Amino acid sequence: MADTDIVRNYDWTSVPRNSPLREEAPQAICTAHDLDSNQLQQFVNGYLNTVRPASKEGSGIDDGIAFYRGLYEGGKQLGTYFFPFFTDDYRSFSNEYADSFSPISQRGAQMIGAEVIENLAGAGEKLIGGGTALGKGLLSVGSSLVDGVKAMGDPKAEGGGGTEAGFKGIIDKIGKGARTMQGSMAGTKTVGSPGSFIETPKFYQYANTDQGLQLSFALSNTLNDDAIVKNAEFIKEFTMINRPTREGALGMTFPAIYHIEVPGLRYIEWASLDNFSISMQGQRRRIGGSIVPEAYIVNLTFTSLTIEPANFMKMVKTPGQSPAEYEYKRSEALGLLRTQAARTGSFFNAFEQVSLDLAADAANAELNAARRSTGQATTNE
Repeated sequence: MADTDIVRNYDWTSVPRNSPLREEAPQAICTAHDLDSNQLQQFVNGYLNTVRPASKEGSGIDDGIAFYRGLYEGGKQLGTYFFPFFTDDYRSFSNEYADSFSPISQRGAQMIGAEVIENLAGAGEKLIGGGTALGKGLLSVGSSLVDGVKAMGDPKAEGGGGTEAGFKGIIDKIGKGARTMQGSMAGTKTVGSPGSFIETPKFYQYANTDQGLQLSFALSNTLNDDAIVKNAEFIKEFTMINRPTREGALGMTFPAIYHIEVPGLRYIEWASLDNFSISMQGQRRRIGGSIVPEAYIVNLTFTSLTIEPANFMKMVKTPGQSPAEYEYKRSEALGLLRTQAARTGSFFNAFEQVSLDLAADAANAELNAARRSTGQATTNE
C-alpha cells in the first residue's frame, strides 16, 4: 500500500494541491503496521524482552526505545498517512500515588517484597496502637481494683499496717501514678487514640493515563473533479485496515497498529486507532450509484498501546530552522501562489504585491548575510 499524503494531495483546504504553502500545515505522521503475531506470541515476547538486552552495544538507540520497538516487531509496514493536525490539546496525563504497590507489569506481577512492605504499616500500627490499648486497659483495671478495695471498707485488710489509713495511703499512691501516666499519654505522642493518624508512604502507580491523540479535518468533494474518487478510496482503504478480516471459520486478522509522530509535539511508538468516525457535510447527491456529499468530516483518535515514558520525549524534535531561512521559503511559496492566482484570473491588489515583494527582499538579504557569515553560498551566487 502506497503512502497517503492528505496534507499535500487532498482537498482539506482551498490552497491548491502540492502548493509550497501546504508545507507550513501542521501534520501528524502515522505509519500503519500489520500485526501478524497472535496474542500468545506477544505475551511470551514481552517476558523475553525483559531479560534479553534491549539494544546492541554501540547502536546509539535508547534502551527504553529499543524495548518498545521490539514489542510488536514482525508486522509489515502498510503505509504512512500524513494527516492535518489542528487539534488544540495534544498531551494530557495524570500521575497517581497510592498506599500500596501497583502491579509493575501489564500481567499482574507484584514487586518482590511488596506484601511485606505493605504490611509494615499495619503491623506497626498494631504494635504501637495495641500497646496504647494495653496501657489503657491496665489503667482501667487499676482503677477498678482501687474502687473495689475501697468498697470493701475492711480496716483489717492486708497492707498499710492493717489499718484503714495505711491502706488508703497505698491506694492514693497507685491512683497518683495512674493519673500521671494517663496525663502523659494524653499529650502529643498519643498513638491509637481518637483523632490520631499514622502516616504511611505512598507508591507510584504505573498506569497508562496518557490522553489519546485526536485528529479532525474535512475532505471536500467540490474543489477538484477527481476529489470524489480520491476521498472515497481513502475512506474505504483506511476503514479496511482498521477492521479485522475473517479468513475462514476460525481465523481473523487484527486491525492495524500505528507509529505516530507529531513534529515538535508528540511521539508514540505504538498506538491503536480507538475511534474512527466519518460524517457527511452539506448537500448530497447520487453520482454513479453512490451517495456523495459536499464534504466528509473525518475524526480520528489514536491511543498509545504502552505507557508514554520520558524516553519518548527524547524523540520529539524541537524547531531547528532559522527564522531567515523560513521567511525566505515562505516568500517563495507566496510568489508561486501569486503567479498561479494571476493565471487563473484571480489577483492580489497592488498593496499586497508590494508588501510581499518587500518581505521577500528583506528575508533574502537576511538569509544571504547569515550564509556569508558561515561561508556558505548566497542565493544570488
